[in-house]
Amino acid sequence: MGKLRAPKGECRIGREDLVAHAEGQVLVALPPPSPALPDAGFAERLRCDAEALQGRTALPLMLGAAVGLRGDDQRRLDALAALADAVGTPLVALGDVRYHAPERRALADVLTAIRLGCTVEELGFAAEANAERHLKSPEEIARLFARHPQAVARTLEVVAACRFSLDDLRYDYPDEIVEPGRTAQETLVARTWEGAAERWPAGVPDPVRERIEHELALIAQLDYAPYFLTVHEIVRFARSRGILCQGRGSAANSAVCYVLGITAVDPAKHDLLFERFVSAARREPPDIDVDFEHERREEVIQWIYDRYGRDRAGLAATVIHWRTRMAVREVGKALGLSEDVTGRIAEATWGPGREVLLARDRPRAGARSLGTAACACPVAGGAAHRLSPPPLAARGRVRDHARAARRTLRGGERRHGRPHHHRVGQGRPRPLGNPEGRCARPRHAHLHPQGL
Repeated sequence: MGKLRAPKGECRIGREDLVAHAEGQVLVALPPPSPALPDAGFAERLRCDAEALQGRTALPLMLGAAVGLRGDDQRRLDALAALADAVGTPLVALGDVRYHAPERRALADVLTAIRLGCTVEELGFAAEANAERHLKSPEEIARLFARHPQAVARTLEVVAACRFSLDDLRYDYPDEIVEPGRTAQETLVARTWEGAAERWPAGVPDPVRERIEHELALIAQLDYAPYFLTVHEIVRFARSRGILCQGRGSAANSAVCYVLGITAVDPAKHDLLFERFVSAARREPPDIDVDFEHERREEVIQWIYDRYGRDRAGLAATVIHWRTRMAVREVGKALGLSEDVTGRIAEATWGPGREVLLARDRPRAGARSLGTAACACPVAGGAAHRLSPPPLAARGRVRDHARAARRTLRGGERRHGRPHHHRVGQGRPRPLGNPEGRCARPRHAHLHPQGL
């Protein structure tokens, strides 16, 4: 709702929307970060919210409190407790957690700098004040809230009120796909045999008939008929408008998909394994991928919105994670390294636990280049194994690489009694350390003599 009200990239939701959708929710009001409490304006808003939400939420509106060990925590907790008593909103303890262990504070500052488009040195008050925003043990939380134990006990009330389980989730398909007077399975069976008669006007071959019956039985057992009908509706619309479309992937193993016109793989000509597409052992709906011609794909999207309503249909986004080299470049910029230095560090990452960290400007390159690799490790997500080991082991390794680089610049590494060379593009072989070309082999890194 908030996205539909605003331009792309924005969201507009107000307090009245929160009140209208508060049924069954557990809401906690966050106090202002300013240490000046009580805040008259915040107290009035808190009182109004508590009155508006009364009887709507699963628990009464609560006031959250966290301990950040900034010097005035107990005075702030006492002020928040007094405000909670005056307004009638119970005080509840919060962890204010941003990372799981204290040593991740440096990474949190790096990510903040990347988000704000500045360096860590320029963060100012946007940087973490300390390393206390991490997960704490129950004993530590009890010690921090020793003067307000009821705030800690109230967290258990929140847990008890939250009864959600992933097992409660289920797929809910449109009702429009079902023909009047029939169930979803009956509709699918009727459309399947109609499609089979069109595919084989002279009669459906016995092997294909047996395959279709087997698939329909398994689809009925797993209650997947609504999903097949939903995809068939979309494909049928596209074909009625002359929009090119084609199902792909494991759906090609289905004879039902073929007779419905979703895929184009004839089961009479190919030995298909339906269980690769749908299996009772997996207990999850199949995945039918359909490609539409990109010039007219928008027509299909708008038809889906018109057919099912914008409150029931939406685009799904594919979120990717940083690759190793991109993580190194972003972290390097956050640490204040120049682009040529971050480029060299990014190009010098390969293999598990091996690195060459060199730069022309030694004042920034030393510790910061090591910090770049160390911070980029978790930033890169699944590609973290390609980065360097912790900085504790890096000092000696950089010295070893420097000695190896000097040997390289004197004529190349010797392997099997001969200098080792590599090719640059289609040109003639060059020594490993030649500063005029780039290394084409991923296991090597180009070393510049000015970086030693």
